[in-house]
Amino acid sequence: MISMKIPRFLQVVACCLGLSAAGLGHASVLTYQFGEILSPESVDPAVANVSFATLTVDTETWTFRLSADDLSGFGSGAFVGALAIGGDFSHVDVVNTTPGGGIQNVSYHPGGGPGGVFDFRFDLTGPRQDRLTDGEWVEWTVQGLYGLDYLALHVRGIDTIAFGGSSSAWYGAPSPIPLPASVWLLGSALVGFAAMRRRQLAKGV
Repeated sequence: MISMKIPRFLQVVACCLGLSAAGLGHASVLTYQFGEILSPESVDPAVANVSFATLTVDTETWTFRLSADDLSGFGSGAFVGALAIGGDFSHVDVVNTTPGGGIQNVSYHPGGGPGGVFDFRFDLTGPRQDRLTDGEWVEWTVQGLYGLDYLALHVRGIDTIAFGGSSSAWYGAPSPIPLPASVWLLGSALVGFAAMRRRQLAKGV
């Protein structure tokens, strides 16, 4: 019998492709980039549609992770106040919050969004002046949610003239293309392998 040593790279790829194929019928990770102005209408077109926040949603566990990537265009006191959602749900409960900055807890409330027509919202402010500000993130997991239809993100504390005197604005995000969670695992594994291989080459392996 001929013994053949399979290169480490092929082992990693084969493993990840197997996981990816096994997960195609399962949960997906949705990624939203917020930067499409919904209201007010009196916003300077130069700043009306600028991407400033990223939301990822793992639909297997319904874990949300929101990052305030760049709020500098809204002024020094700006913060993200709420995420409004239209979707398929029963009674939504926030079961866990992981802070990556100023906001310690995420709470659920019915209604909200521009015009108040959304089904419910997650409030991102707390009793002790908690704020999700520039460069921060927060992650939370919920129960009772089954699907997302449309989203809106509320920015508050705006103090630039580009918003026509308004201190807050609602932004939407384009509909994402869902990818199986295992595909994200594949990408992460390949990136990790590349880093490992660079270290080996640097050592002359």
